[in-house]
Amino acid sequence: MNKINIIGINPGKKFNDDELYCINNSDIIFSGRRNINLLNNINKNKIEIKNMDNFLDGLWKYFNDNKIITVIVSGDPLFYSIGRLILDSFDRKFIYIIPGVGTLQIAMAKIKEDYNNIDVISLHGRSIKGLAQRIRCRNKIFLFTDKINTPSYIAKYLIDFNLNNFIAYVFENLGYENERVGKYNLNDLINMEFSDLNVILLKKYRDNIINLDDENFTKKNNNITKKEVRGIDISEMNIKNGDTVWDIGSGTGSISIETSFIDGNGRIYSIEKDIASYNNIIENMKRFSVDLNVINGEAPDVLQDIGDDPDVVFIGGSSSKIEDIIEYSYRRLKTRGIMVVNTTTVENMIKSYNKMREINMNVDIKQVNISRSRDINNLTRFVPLDQIYILKGVKNE
Repeated sequence: MNKINIIGINPGKKFNDDELYCINNSDIIFSGRRNINLLNNINKNKIEIKNMDNFLDGLWKYFNDNKIITVIVSGDPLFYSIGRLILDSFDRKFIYIIPGVGTLQIAMAKIKEDYNNIDVISLHGRSIKGLAQRIRCRNKIFLFTDKINTPSYIAKYLIDFNLNNFIAYVFENLGYENERVGKYNLNDLINMEFSDLNVILLKKYRDNIINLDDENFTKKNNNITKKEVRGIDISEMNIKNGDTVWDIGSGTGSISIETSFIDGNGRIYSIEKDIASYNNIIENMKRFSVDLNVINGEAPDVLQDIGDDPDVVFIGGSSSKIEDIIEYSYRRLKTRGIMVVNTTTVENMIKSYNKMREINMNVDIKQVNISRSRDINNLTRFVPLDQIYILKGVKNE
């Protein structure tokens, strides 16, 4: 009969009876390089796992030949490991799992730290892009690393994004004879070298105070979507964590940056044609610990280079191409996706409204007038901000 056993093991630990039973009754054993030496005394056909595509092809081959297969992995097979790939590929009634103690548990035991409210992020084989907003408001983060995302590289990244309010524990070669655990300030990690087999715990030791008032943004000619208007815009955008957002005509990046506090796990694209404003966005996102996808170019043409279709489109600047931008963005917008457009002139409001109705969007318009109090000679008066029109449309098809 065909069956797949998945066994999680720990370095330096002997196989228990249940594990040995699975191994001894297997026709074929798959194992990674680090664990295959543990099978030297096992007289079975053994295959080293080198890449996932070949592994999955081999697994299917022996499974279809009605073989009993055992897959050996380090730690917990269901925690950032190969177990999920197998579960997603085969009927679960053919799978038997023996979990091991995972890297997270071992590491936390080494430093006597609980992990009740920890966030776990794998950078193994993944881009570090967007890490800043994912961890900015977290207190403990456990990171799986790789040969690119090393402790040194991660430390440089965090310092660059104004996140030097963490200390780092680096765990090397856990469970092996050359195991090492160290506690470091981020500045200490820069230019240090570690074993390739490492994981990191980041622990916040002080809060990183972030103030999104308008005056804290670097901007050109004081052009910025005002804080009160941003609140309305973001409410209209109805963003969910994980959404892809296009912020077109981003200016200072204020909408993108504030969006990231809701959409920390999403993909946020900040598009700006003016090079000075583009540079301001780069400066602002590092100040506010946000790692955006910033694009210098003119919409709608530059939008074709974005691979991710948006759940939400915000248009805050358009020059004379507002209708073309709306039309292209609509084509790429996901079904039930939301488009929000800000304009300050009646003419652009009318153009936007007509185009959105032409492409069959339900459109709602708000005319927003906001004033701020100002003290004058021990008295108080209100100073109006620029009037703005906010159009919201939903893609129906």
